[in-house]
Amino acid sequence: MYYNLLNAGFRSLVFIADRAFDALKYLGYLLVAEGRELTAYFGRLDNALLETLKDIDTKVKNESENLALAQRVLSNPESVRFTTPESKGMLIYQLTRFGSVSWAVDGAGLGNAYLPTQRKAVLAVLRQATLVNDLKNVIEHIHRRGMKASLERNLGELRNFFAAEGPAGLNIPGTRTSYQEEFQQLVRQRIDPHFIAMGPAGEVDQLAMSGDVQAWYEAVLPTLTEEPVRGQIALASSDPRYALLRDGAQGDHPLYASVNGGFYSDAA
Repeated sequence: MYYNLLNAGFRSLVFIADRAFDALKYLGYLLVAEGRELTAYFGRLDNALLETLKDIDTKVKNESENLALAQRVLSNPESVRFTTPESKGMLIYQLTRFGSVSWAVDGAGLGNAYLPTQRKAVLAVLRQATLVNDLKNVIEHIHRRGMKASLERNLGELRNFFAAEGPAGLNIPGTRTSYQEEFQQLVRQRIDPHFIAMGPAGEVDQLAMSGDVQAWYEAVLPTLTEEPVRGQIALASSDPRYALLRDGAQGDHPLYASVNGGFYSDAA
């Protein structure tokens, strides 16, 4: 199902009923949030899925459980990749919730070290988006139930999350400004315009970890493809193999059924 959405460029597919798509996005979220196999949800009606979602809502309000969700994402980001943009938006919504105890359970750091695990997990989810439209869709659907909002509004929510420096919105003077400006200038001056960060600790990702997710977004968006490379495995945008697919001359895989009228037509 994910590859159907990917190959359509994450545009609306009219052959999927709204109710079926709701179930699909909830399943994608639950697979990661609960860390269970898909077969655990076979035969469950959508109202039963909604009850499970409510249980998770309550569970992840506990700071330790929210941290555990972040750790689950970081330990297996591939489980996030093959979900819908709505599912990813739901995950980011939960990962950007935090309270006064979150600081203590996630390293007790301040400034750039505030909530490091949750922030890395959010970046790991965002890095699973493989197209320009995909990343925008993920951000637009940052909502408890994956509902769509404006891109700018949700980017503002992300900016607030990554700019927080301590409990209760604590602002620590001088912790970021000088370093942040120098680092942004360094990234902008790179010779390679398609530089891809190597995972959550990569250079571009450090822009967000240093408090400026807007600069991260502006740096990453031009490195993503407008259209999918069909017939190839989906990769995180931080994977160096992604750049090879994006910039390679081969385009869609030659055995992909829809290339140049179809492989089987040519073979016949």
